[in-house]
Amino acid sequence: MKNLARCLYLIVLKLLKKRFVEYATPFDLIWRTVSLVMAKCMISQNIKSIYP
Repeated sequence: MKNLARCLYLIVLKLLKKRFVEYATPFDLIWRTVSLVMAKCMISQNIKSIYP
């Protein structure tokens, strides 16, 4: 599960880097939302792995 989240995160990151110049404003908003969601997912996954 952790590897899947990491892969998705890297794919999103690559897509954002490619399109960031073209769509700075909407992608900035999307990026912030995605990064927040990913951070919450990573934190909850880490807590589950530490305290099963």
